[in-house]
Amino acid sequence: MKKIKNLADSSVWDSTVSRVSQSKVLREEMLRKDFILDDAKIAANRIRLGEPVGDYWLEGKAKEQLIKDYGLKAEDFQKYI
Repeated sequence: MKKIKNLADSSVWDSTVSRVSQSKVLREEMLRKDFILDDAKIAANRIRLGEPVGDYWLEGKAKEQLIKDYGLKAEDFQKYI
């Protein structure tokens, strides 16, 4: 678990925000009226691909939401144990 936590630190967020603020195309996409950032959908896709996610998504109500709303299965979470 520690490897995943290290990958999801604030520097990752900072670099993403910086990249969006410097790109005209990304900035326009973010400012579109119908743009909604769905963090649960992003987490579900990352789990399906075996990519790092925060501990928040791996247990409790957040995990239940991903299973119920995004079709993940208990097996999808095995790689994070």
